[in-house]
Amino acid sequence: MNTRRRLAKNPGIPLDRGGLRRGLELMAHYRGVRFNAVVEEDPTRKLVIRVGDRRFASLSGAACFVTGNQTNGWRFWRRAE
Repeated sequence: MNTRRRLAKNPGIPLDRGGLRRGLELMAHYRGVRFNAVVEEDPTRKLVIRVGDRRFASLSGAACFVTGNQTNGWRFWRRAE
């Protein structure tokens, strides 16, 4: 796959493992629509991903909610610019 074309389809800064922290803003583009997410802490101080009013325990769970299919959340989500 052409790297330039791939980056144009999914703008933003790729996530790096260990880089999740409370308050981090994420974004993804899927079928021409931009989706925003935020990393938050739940009452037990575990990190969760909020997409709209829904919360997910993993990046992949949040990505699956957006796409309707199993999706690698580390590849799907980007840090918002």
